[in-house]
Formats: sequence, structure tokens, C-alpha cells
Amino acid sequence: MVGSLGAQASAAIGLAGTMMWLIGGLCISVSTGFSVQTAQLIGAECQ
Repeated sequence: MVGSLGAQASAAIGLAGTMMWLIGGLCISVSTGFSVQTAQLIGAECQ
């Protein structure tokens, strides 16, 4: 399938894939950091 695409289409797919990995990684890191802070807050009040 990739062989039938042109150079510009292959470059666009490569760029879009990289951007999606970047955005996904940022979203996962923000949600992980938020869940750690939430767990610490909940655990600190459970004495």
C-alpha cells in the first residue's frame, strides 16, 4: 500500500503519525500526574 502512495502522501502520513504520538503521550503524562496527586490527596485524609 505504501508503494502506491506518492512522496507527499507518505510524508503527510509520517508527520501525522508523529504528531498523534506526541499528543497522546502528553495526554497520558498529564492524566498520570493528575492521578498521582489525587491518590496522595485521598491517602493523606484517610487516617
